[in-house]
Amino acid sequence: MNLRVPDVVANAAAACGAGGWLRDLPGLIAELEAEWSVSVGRPFPHSSEAFVAEASLADGTPAVLKLLIPQDGAAGRHEITMLRLAGGRGCAGLLRDDAARGALLLERLGPSPLRAGPPTRRTAGDTGDGGGHGVAAGGGFRPAYWSGPSAPARRFRHR
Repeated sequence: MNLRVPDVVANAAAACGAGGWLRDLPGLIAELEAEWSVSVGRPFPHSSEAFVAEASLADGTPAVLKLLIPQDGAAGRHEITMLRLAGGRGCAGLLRDDAARGALLLERLGPSPLRAGPPTRRTAGDTGDGGGHGVAAGGGFRPAYWSGPSAPARRFRHR
């Protein structure tokens, strides 16, 4: 497997003495692909404390594979416990996990808000032509709201 680990992840692994994990990462991915009937695709470039990559379940359902850099402490177990308790409410759903290997298979949410660009600020009654600034003529206040594809109110889960 020709694997491109983002530099930030490789540096973080090296800094905490996890060079062996980094070296063995292709084998770990292959094992999880076989055990969980998942196909792992390209890594997400902006991860920092884990190797995170696109994945697809056997039925084609999009997912995300997250492999935590092994470190002292129980951060991986805590993340898995939190995701189990949340049950997909307010965060990605946990599809499979292996705490001993720091492996999580998560549901894939919709596109990243970072891809869509920053949200635009508009005011109530604003036509979207760029003229609204959250303050009405005469200095009175009109409530502002966010719109656009990356606006906080427009975050949808991909199913």
